[in-house]
Amino acid sequence: MALNQEVITVKISDIAVNKNEIQKSIMQKDNDLMLGYANHHDLLSTIFGLKIMGLNAIASAFAVITTFITSYIWDDAKAIYLLLALISIDATTGILKAIKSKTFSSARLPRILVIMIAYTTMLGIAWNISKVSPFYNFLPAILYGGFVSTLIVSVFENLHELNIISDKMHNIIIEKLDLIHDFIFGKTQPEENSKKKSKK
Repeated sequence: MALNQEVITVKISDIAVNKNEIQKSIMQKDNDLMLGYANHHDLLSTIFGLKIMGLNAIASAFAVITTFITSYIWDDAKAIYLLLALISIDATTGILKAIKSKTFSSARLPRILVIMIAYTTMLGIAWNISKVSPFYNFLPAILYGGFVSTLIVSVFENLHELNIISDKMHNIIIEKLDLIHDFIFGKTQPEENSKKKSKK
């Protein structure tokens, strides 16, 4: 019995010694920290987020694109992102419509990039012209409104072709759009196809 008590006492003392050594080791590591970091790699990982490189690359690219937009295309980056999103939606629904009608051709895919470049280039030119004189401040807004309305109508037509929008809803909307067009531009007069007959 006495022997067992001595063994238990020795083990408890060993545990206490090991605990003290662990605490000293932790304190020593804390003292060896460089500005609170274990090493230079830990410091750089915290500053530049090296542990999530993919997300950082996406965020950096997004920031660069946003800076480019607000510097050269328009001062409202959100409006440009909305325009690009509408172009993408229009392209996606157009591709689905072409697949459904079995008229899809990959040769037409570059048109998406052409539209993006054309729209943003024209907006950039109009915005830079508007900075020359306040008289041209309306140019970017007019172009943007025209682009957005064109894309919305195109998406609407594509969704109708895909049977997502009913014929009834489609006809109602198109009728309203025709009324607006006639109100702004006037009714289109049909050309006369027949000539007056000469009197005998």
